Amino acid sequence: MARAGDLPNPLGDNVLGLDLDLLRPKVLSDTEKSRRRQWLRRIVWACLAVFVWSASLYLMSNVNNISLELQSRRLEKEALSAKIATLKSSGEPSEIQKAREDLHDQVDWATRLSEINRIVPEGCKVTQISVKKDGTVELGGEVSDLNAYGLFLDSLRRVGFIREITSASLLGSDRGFSFKIVAPTNGEGGAQDSTR
Repeated sequence: MARAGDLPNPLGDNVLGLDLDLLRPKVLSDTEKSRRRQWLRRIVWACLAVFVWSASLYLMSNVNNISLELQSRRLEKEALSAKIATLKSSGEPSEIQKAREDLHDQVDWATRLSEINRIVPEGCKVTQISVKKDGTVELGGEVSDLNAYGLFLDSLRRVGFIREITSASLLGSDRGFSFKIVAPTNGEGGAQDSTR
């Protein structure tokens, strides 16, 4: 009769039932090591090739986008230049001409001339006012007091629509002094003349 210790163990020497091959360190042969290295190199080279390929595609798409944008800008510029050339060759557009005529009509020269007459001091007398087409005002008159003439010039410089006084002459005669003043304004005139 067999004793308990003599019974065969179904697990063999491995009482716990562990896979002892997994626990033992594997010793690889040289050929296995070189094979693994070759596979690793192939994977690295494949990843590098994919990276370079995708970077090249990205750069090429960017270059294409930039060239398309530059081409569209060039076409817009050419179209704008052609439009400007057409406008120049056709002369002044009617809208601009009409706007200029409207602006010319808006200049109220009656009010402006009355404003000039209002600032004439005692001792000066304006006998002639004329407005040229470019809006230049020419004043002529007589002076009995030289201080009043200086005061009139200062007041005239401060008038809002007078840009500057380009010429102011004072002439003496046996009857007294006469003056002539030329002053451009910021509006077009209508070749008006007024003599008092």
